[in-house]
Amino acid sequence: MIVVRQTHGEDDGIVGTGETTLREAIRMSNRTDSLNTISFASSLFAGGPATLTLKNGPLETTGDLLIGGPGADTLTITAEGKSGLFDLRNLDESAAGRSKVIIENLTLTGGKRSATLAANVDGSPIPSRGGAINSDVDLGIRNCVLVGNSADVGGAIRSEEHTSELQSHSFISYA
Repeated sequence: MIVVRQTHGEDDGIVGTGETTLREAIRMSNRTDSLNTISFASSLFAGGPATLTLKNGPLETTGDLLIGGPGADTLTITAEGKSGLFDLRNLDESAAGRSKVIIENLTLTGGKRSATLAANVDGSPIPSRGGAINSDVDLGIRNCVLVGNSADVGGAIRSEEHTSELQSHSFISYA
């Protein structure tokens, strides 16, 4: 288990007691082939609900992962409208190698993606996808609130060609 101990979303390369950010935890998880669990130290929200702010773009996963928050009313992850929150990717596109990601007990807000500068064959802009989560993996969302996220396709979640499962009282609202 990897424990997040900082509320900023930076990756300063220092991973150790009291230093691990969510971005660093995901980077460590991406380096292994097994299922990893990321949790959050209770000290982050000991004084009440906490917000983890991403400053350097979306968090990118490349393997099996469970991100388990303390409760949607206790921990919020936001990009403050500057980027998406998560890009969930497969390294192996075969059905047997497809990654599985579960996100639970969090509020995800402030994810925003805009159409890219790249263009389709007809010259039209490529639409933005998944304000909070842009997923190419088997995705499970449990006990989460997704609110205030926007994109051209999939305001909160965009999931392509894979299984997506919303479970246990998850709430999604589109900006």
